[in-house]
Amino acid sequence: MTILGGRQLHRADEYTVAYVTKDQVSEVAGALLGITKDWFKDQYYGKLKVGGYEMELSDDDFEYSWQYFDDIRNFYIGAKKRRFAVLFTVDQ
Repeated sequence: MTILGGRQLHRADEYTVAYVTKDQVSEVAGALLGITKDWFKDQYYGKLKVGGYEMELSDDDFEYSWQYFDDIRNFYIGAKKRRFAVLFTVDQ
């Protein structure tokens, strides 16, 4: 739900647009609060290669990934406090 979840408004090879409602934002923020750096690290080293992650696993890449995760978590917490919905877009 955090990245590509919610209602898909558009999905194509070039880009995706997803809408996360205010209520869903609240659920996402709550769920993300419970994720610790240790748990995240276990998932990073234990499951990413199995899932097809193409980058080489390293402490530097882990720290980059953790920082990105923490930024997203803070974004959702801020959106929850303001009772905002989220519109997520990504392209290649």
